[in-house]
This record gives sequence, structure tokens and C-alpha cells, in this order.
Amino acid sequence: MDFEYKVVKFFQKTDESIIINKYNGNDSIVKIPETIDNLPVVAIDNSAFKGCENLESIEIPNSVAKIDRMAFADCKNLKSIKLSNSLQIINIATFRNCTSLESINIPNSVVEIKQFAFDNTSLKSIEIPNSVTRIDQVAFVHCSKLERVKLSDSLTEIDVSTFRDCKSLELINIPAKVKVIKSKAFNNCSSLRSIKLSDSVESVEALAFENCINLETIDFSPSTYVSNLAFNGCDKLKSFEQFKRANDFLYSANAFDVKIDGYIGDDETVTIPESINDLPVKTISKLNSNAKTVKIPNSVVVIDRYAFAYSNIISIDLPSSITKINDFTFKGCSHLKSINVPDSITAIGKNAFEDCASLKKISIPDSVIEIGEAAFQRCGSLKTIFIPKYLTEIKPYTFYVCMRLTTINLPESVKAIGEYAFASCYKLQKVRLNNAIQIDKSAFSDCRRLKSINIVE
Repeated sequence: MDFEYKVVKFFQKTDESIIINKYNGNDSIVKIPETIDNLPVVAIDNSAFKGCENLESIEIPNSVAKIDRMAFADCKNLKSIKLSNSLQIINIATFRNCTSLESINIPNSVVEIKQFAFDNTSLKSIEIPNSVTRIDQVAFVHCSKLERVKLSDSLTEIDVSTFRDCKSLELINIPAKVKVIKSKAFNNCSSLRSIKLSDSVESVEALAFENCINLETIDFSPSTYVSNLAFNGCDKLKSFEQFKRANDFLYSANAFDVKIDGYIGDDETVTIPESINDLPVKTISKLNSNAKTVKIPNSVVVIDRYAFAYSNIISIDLPSSITKINDFTFKGCSHLKSINVPDSITAIGKNAFEDCASLKKISIPDSVIEIGEAAFQRCGSLKTIFIPKYLTEIKPYTFYVCMRLTTINLPESVKAIGEYAFASCYKLQKVRLNNAIQIDKSAFSDCRRLKSINIVE
């Protein structure tokens, strides 16, 4: 037999099974046995077939539930593979550099495709079954012959660089549940000419479609946040036809009010108008601009998710007409140094100030009764934070990796601190808590200088 293998007994199971560690043969056609020594073959180990240059075809029995990373990597002549119907994960770099692999049938048992799974293969088309709920970043990177993709209807995001350098890609569907298209997801897909995004897509991140040089049309909802650099290098992109224009503002309107959808001017100080065509401006959907200072009138009652995300703003005053800072509103505003939060605000959404690297101080009024998860995550310059006195919970990751935060005083109203809420706050030295508080065990993990926790009865 050309297989090296080991007998294993899995946790809480009494039956023994076989894992194939390595294939030592030179056959071009290989059929993995369902059993060896009357024991079921359940897994193929890390790099078991890696670099088997004679291998052209392989059949994997349904007894195999796991194929480990790089199992068939660098099998440059592999053309045909039959996967097990028990397989749940296509692991990291499983078929990387299988440059003769032009097609594959993914069984309905698969729920996840990991990083580099099909990197640099010769796939021409692929259909991802609806059982797949996640495709990790760079899963199909460098598939230069890939022309058509049918994605799973269960996906909620297109991850970073998933289809980067798929230069032949002409047709791909964006499923209705997808909310985010991440950075460089379709970078250098130079054959892509048009794409339609569903209304569920909330954000298209920077460089998502960079250098799609033949992309001519894209259809998406006015409520979708689109980074300034999402279509960098897309020189043939003709229009975003859903917006009207007044001066340098892009907007949409109904019979009663106006929504600001963007700003295309060059001014560093931008003043949002109170009205356009005698209709009040009530919503800011997004403000894609290079503005450093933004002034917002009291006519505005809603600032949408991602409205200022990844922008260049340094300072902003929120009007008293706003009652909530929405999720992701200022995410990635790395230049933001100051913000006035009025006492009309009652809630700050999740990730609202995530990665605001220049924000040193923020005063949160006592009107705020809820702060969402990861709201101030990785605000690396934040030294001082005033917690409102009616807040009842510090949610998970709220101040995660706020590296310069030194002191925390929590009001008596706070009854719970979630996981990693203050984790990796490297300079945190003092914490003042009340004695009736529930603290997750990871809440203060990796706080290297934490010297004292003062519990007040």
C-alpha cells in the first residue's frame, strides 16, 4: 500500500479510525479506500499529497469528513477530484497551485471555504452550494482563468481579496444576504463589465473593485456606503445614476425631505445645507469627501451607518436634533481629533468610532444609555473617557486595544462588563468599579500595567 497512515481515537469516541498522513506512490489515478484494516478512513492529513506531480485524478470516499490544509497543494497535473459528501470545510490552501484543475464539484455538505483554498488554480467556472455560509479572504486569489461564479445564497459578506487577480471573471452574482464587500474583494478583475448589488449591501470598502479597468456600470442602493477608493482605477465606469446634484452635493429626495448621498467638491470645510429645493435636509447617508471640518444643521435628524466612515474629517459638531450615533458612523476616521456629542444623544452604535486613531478625548453625555459593541475599538490615542452615569453595560470589545487609556471610572449603574471590553489597554493602571458588577474573565486581559481595581461598596 502506498499510504502512510495512523490509527486514532477521537475525543469521547470509542471507535478507532484512520487518518492518511502521506501518499508515497506515483500513480496518476488514485482512489482512497473507505477502510484500511477494517477501520474507516476519516481524514486526510496536512500536506498528505502535496507536490505529487504525477497525480491527475483522485476520488475521496464519503467516510472522509476532514481534509487538512495544503493536502493537495502543488499537485500541478491534478485535473479531476471527487470530494467526499461528508466534507464540511475546504481547508487552507487545499488546492493551491493545482494549475491543471479546471473544474470541481463542491458537495452540499461543505459550509466553509478557507484562505487560499483554490489559489492559482485553472478553474473556469464554479458553483458554490447554498450550504456554504462563509468564504474566507483570498480563497480564489490568482484564479486567472475563472470566468463565471455562482455564489451561495447563504453568504453575508465578500471577504478581503476573495477574487483578487481573477482577470477573466466576467459574471458573478452578489447574493441577497450579502451586507459587506470588503477591501480588494474584486481587485484586478479586469474582465468584469457590470455588477448589480442588492439593497441589503450596506458597505463597499476601499479598493473593493480597484483596477477593474473594463467595469462600465454598477447598480446599488443610495443607502449603501461606498468608500471613496472603492472604484479606484475603474476608468470606464460611467455613472452612479441614482443621485441628483445640487452645487457639489449628491442627494436623493421624496415628497417631504432630502437625503445627502455624497459631496464631490474640494472644500476642506463643508456646511450641509438646511434645505434643497425648499425641502428640508433630514438625513446624511454618506459624505464621501476630503473635507476636514463638517457643519451639520439642526434640520438633520438621522446620520446613517458609515456616513463618515474612512473620511478625512478632523472635527465635527453634531446637532442637537440627532438622537443616535449609528453603527460604523465614524469607523476608520483616522484623523478625527474632536467631536461634540450633544445631550440629545441616547445611544452610540456598534463600531461607531472604531479605528479613530487620532481621537484623544471624548465626553459622552449622561443622556447616553447604550454604547454598542466595539464602539471605540482600537482608538489608539484615547487617553480619557467619561462614562455616562446611566449606562448599565460595557459591551464586548468596547475599548479593546485603546493602548493609551490610563484610568477608568465606572458609574454605579454599570452592572456588567463584556468579553475583551478593556483587553489590551496596555497603559491602563487604575479601574474603579462597584461591588455588584459582573465581569467577563477576558474583560481586562493583557492589561499589562493594571495595578489596582478599586471596588466601591
